[in-house]
Amino acid sequence: MGGEPQSVKTSFLQALANLKNLTGQTPYIRMGGNSADQTWFPNDQPKPYSRIDFALNATLLQVLDVVAKKSETKFSLGLNFLNATGSWIAMDEVKAFHTFMDWNNVYGLEIGNECDMYDENGIRPKDGWTFEEYRNEFQNYTQSIYESKLTPSEIIVGATFAYKPTWFNGLETFIPETKSECNRYSIHAYPMNRCDGNTYPSIAHLMLDGNGGGKFLQSGTYNFRNYVRWADQSQRKMIIGESNSVACGGEPGVSDVFAVSIWAIDWLSSAGLIGLEMINFHEAHGPYDAFAYPSLDSNDIEIRPLYYGLYFFNHAIGRGSRFVAIHSSITDLDLVKTYALIDDTSTDLKIIVLTKYLHNVTEVDIEIELGTLSGGFGDAKLNLLTAPSPSEKLDIEYAGQTFQGASDAIIRGRYEPQVVRKSSDRYAFQMPAFGAALLEISKSD
Repeated sequence: MGGEPQSVKTSFLQALANLKNLTGQTPYIRMGGNSADQTWFPNDQPKPYSRIDFALNATLLQVLDVVAKKSETKFSLGLNFLNATGSWIAMDEVKAFHTFMDWNNVYGLEIGNECDMYDENGIRPKDGWTFEEYRNEFQNYTQSIYESKLTPSEIIVGATFAYKPTWFNGLETFIPETKSECNRYSIHAYPMNRCDGNTYPSIAHLMLDGNGGGKFLQSGTYNFRNYVRWADQSQRKMIIGESNSVACGGEPGVSDVFAVSIWAIDWLSSAGLIGLEMINFHEAHGPYDAFAYPSLDSNDIEIRPLYYGLYFFNHAIGRGSRFVAIHSSITDLDLVKTYALIDDTSTDLKIIVLTKYLHNVTEVDIEIELGTLSGGFGDAKLNLLTAPSPSEKLDIEYAGQTFQGASDAIIRGRYEPQVVRKSSDRYAFQMPAFGAALLEISKSD
């Protein structure tokens, strides 16, 4: 983002602006993750724990505030949850946020990170760390935060759990009990991982429907439809607070190639159909980053394949679209996925088609029949996201445009969607065997 408030990277701001220009809203940014429990805001006391590796400072917080003001984004900020008996480390951070940032630029405070794993990573005792213990300590922290009167009300993001289904299911009672303190609840989800030497991630694995979203997000480990319902009942939002293609930094040749563009669209669309509010994609200076810089002081951004997936998805959701169920006549559902959105501001219809053929096919004939959604629609615009192969890293195009070589994050080329004529409420077109299509269907004049 930049090392000083007066030198925020213009290419970073442009990368955010590209997405905002499509939806009217700048993506939110989460700060923390693993570092949340390794960070403090130094005072005149010695560092309290050897586990603490990072020190917040006024300059960093001022940079965040400038980024927020210039881009109109908002931040979620992690709080240190190391201390089981007192919240003073977190409260020092809250006081620093209050001093150096505008609360209008903060959408949430997260107490700890992946708290259900604390008995495994040494933050809490191996034996005896239960959901009830977490609930009690969490409420002690929230009480300290709100009694300080330094923050707005309902600014806490609750849960931030990682992988224990029993803790996920505890949300059914935890959400109504804590809804007066929290505005959102967060669970982390990655379809694959390379942690602890795991080496199975591949493009073929990433393209499996079970890793693309719908099945995974409602699998034996996760049931996000339930979590969304529980949050809705308390008039709160459920989010995937941390995610990406492959946990523990991503997998070279999988997380940094065109295949991840298609995966991201599938992942986001599945989450939108279930009713999740948002997904935070983790950035860790590794293969799965959406963009990168050659050095800390450089303004030359490298747009990576994940960003194309985010760009496509933001174009699809636009400024007021919502996902709706659609009947598909496509039978090869593992290799061709379809999603539909209705634009509430214009009643236009948008269809996302994803093709995932890795072998023996070069083009796919697609026919979309509107069925019950038909009526009053005219011809359509077809936007194709393409690359020479699933393993391509640079030569990626969306409707004739590309970020290849765009070190300033300004998209290159002329926007050139194709026209697809309507025929008896059907839209037929060809697309590459591996790629994404956005069909935009407007009401007839």
